[in-house]
Amino acid sequence: MCIRLLVISLLLTFLGICTLQAQSLGGHIKDEKGEGLPGATVYWKNTTDGVVADMDGHFEIARVEGYAILVINFVGYDPAEVEVAPDLEFLDITIEGQIDLETVEVVGQASDHAFSTLDNRNIETIGHGELRKSACCSLAESFETNASVDVTYADAITGTREIQMLGLRGVYTQFLTEKRPSLNGLAAPYALEYIPGTWLESIQIAKGAGSVVSGPSAITGQINAELVKPWEDKPLFVNLFGSTMNRGEANIHLNKVLTKNWSTGLLLHGAITENQIDHDEDTFLDGPNKQLLTGLYRLFYTSPVWEFQFNVQALREQRRGGQIVPEGQQGDFFTTSQKASRIDAFGKVAFNGFQKEGQGLGFIYNYVWHDANSFFGNNVHSGTQRSFYGNLIHVVPLFRNGFHKFSSGLSLQMDQFDEYLNDTDLSRQETLPGVFAEYSFHPEIESCDNPEFKWQRFGFVAGIRYDHHNQFGNLISPRVNAKYNFNEEMVMRVSLSKGYRSANVIAENYSVLTTNRTFSFQNGPLRLEEAWNAGLNYTYNFDFLEHRATIAFDAFRTWFQNQIVVDVEEDYTKVFFFNLHGPSYSNSIVTTFSFEPVKGLEAKLAYKFTDVKMTYLDGELRTRPLVARHRGLATLGYESPNGRWMLNLITQVVGPQRLPDNSQIPQALLGNHPEYSPTYALVNAQVTHKLRSNFEIYIGGENLTNYRQDYPIIGFTDPFGEYFNGMQVYAPVMGTVGYVGLRYWVAQ
Repeated sequence: MCIRLLVISLLLTFLGICTLQAQSLGGHIKDEKGEGLPGATVYWKNTTDGVVADMDGHFEIARVEGYAILVINFVGYDPAEVEVAPDLEFLDITIEGQIDLETVEVVGQASDHAFSTLDNRNIETIGHGELRKSACCSLAESFETNASVDVTYADAITGTREIQMLGLRGVYTQFLTEKRPSLNGLAAPYALEYIPGTWLESIQIAKGAGSVVSGPSAITGQINAELVKPWEDKPLFVNLFGSTMNRGEANIHLNKVLTKNWSTGLLLHGAITENQIDHDEDTFLDGPNKQLLTGLYRLFYTSPVWEFQFNVQALREQRRGGQIVPEGQQGDFFTTSQKASRIDAFGKVAFNGFQKEGQGLGFIYNYVWHDANSFFGNNVHSGTQRSFYGNLIHVVPLFRNGFHKFSSGLSLQMDQFDEYLNDTDLSRQETLPGVFAEYSFHPEIESCDNPEFKWQRFGFVAGIRYDHHNQFGNLISPRVNAKYNFNEEMVMRVSLSKGYRSANVIAENYSVLTTNRTFSFQNGPLRLEEAWNAGLNYTYNFDFLEHRATIAFDAFRTWFQNQIVVDVEEDYTKVFFFNLHGPSYSNSIVTTFSFEPVKGLEAKLAYKFTDVKMTYLDGELRTRPLVARHRGLATLGYESPNGRWMLNLITQVVGPQRLPDNSQIPQALLGNHPEYSPTYALVNAQVTHKLRSNFEIYIGGENLTNYRQDYPIIGFTDPFGEYFNGMQVYAPVMGTVGYVGLRYWVAQ
């Protein structure tokens, strides 16, 4: 209650002191080692409005209506261009002397949630400033202010959380960490928690047709997590976090620029949750107790000709949940335990010394060892995964103007799974070599109003992959993105793509283990999942109430040629896994409107409609359960003029969800499991106060409406009985949670 009153009073106070100020853009220009570039010139493209950076590389430039591209010039470097999101107030710009795919990296310090109007692909960026608006203790908690990605609840016992994008589960979205596929296989249940929030520099969400460069498994799109770089992060950064659910976390970053070319970093994270919380007194913990310890070591070498990086992450995790066992009491209790150990070694090597400007050759590599041992009551699951990924990429411009680019390469994915579920051996070995080619046409927009430059309104990316699976043969994945700019601030895009993925049916469906059902695999061996995706995007930046605003509209359809269907409705004593034998599709529409009513106050409104249906074992096409047809999002963020105070308020509205058919279960056990769940709202808030230039504290609350699903476990009085079921969760099980944290850092 105190947290709620504090948040409300601060919100009213901050809204009352908002003042209107002239629009300007500040920034800092530095080289790849973090040193400021004095005298660098900055101007809006196609104008004469520019400024010169001061002795430390800092600048401030007035915005010019209708122009969104900054040009940066400095002696010894190629000119660099930066697309500026309409609501950014400060840019942290790094320019590099060598030719690379990305010559400019931009991090917005105030508001950096951006929809690009110039990129050929439909890409949405969540920057570091946006991530600070909520606790963001892990990647799983980094999408609270985002309408494109929903975070859902898998079951009432394991604490597993997963995402949905374009109406489908997150397994159909390809996860990348610094452009390499990750977070798959045996790590799937908790992988989103394996990347701490403080490690994130930014997140790029590519909806629909992603690049063919990273593999065939992107069906609904790609999510790429960029991690903080040693030369851009603070030499020392500390983040401490604690919540009312007896959860504590600590993050320590140690970074060092060794020489002009070498830099290194060590990122450490520890988390612990220990409680006996049981709000509805059903004898089951509302969330598992857990311990997680992970660290990431990074080593970088950069020069005009060569780039090299090596990273290794080690992780150990343990979770315990289920029934609360009274001290000193013995007997059969439904308890759970999950233990995981993991090592990730990854990096890249790049050569940029070709005579042809813009040409580059790079190799991305990754090795994973993951060991997992779990039990859920009487269900036992264990496995060891060994995986190798390699990707050789060659990029070359086709003509002098740089508008045409051709990328090609070879990739190899090898996975060895030694996996067991009770007495069933699920071990397998998969090998997937592939070859790809991608052409892009991306001209610079000089003037959409000049008839001589009408062709510059168009952009195009077309790619194709050929892969060969050792069990399922040849796979062909075409992908096309096309755009048309009405002007620099308004764009229309269309996309079409095909993707394949190999399902890890148990790891991706851990919730089925929170039952006493038997598992049945129907219709022969499970094949690869295969689907098409088509999409339409419209994005428009404009002036609203004398301030910048953005409206984005997305419409996508995904339809499957094959899908691994998990049917829990045919028989309440069994879980059926089978290849699709009928239609299955998802339709998704998302509309987002973001604007700045007054200087320093940002607002975002979003609505999402989804229609997801699949064919079940009985041949009937039905709405997929536990997917809300309607969702709404409203966010409000304020930052004081001096940057000392920041307040953020997030409201999510979740519409009705169809629950699985429970007609075979006695009505007495279904008190809180109707045919459709009720509509509910969740409210989160956070206040951040910067006490000094290198120290800030934040306090917040999650689920301030205290909405929760009581008695989510069917048959909890008989945990080893035939009706026991912990996987029908449509809302939070935990009520209001308050938290407090601090951030401390040592500047460069």
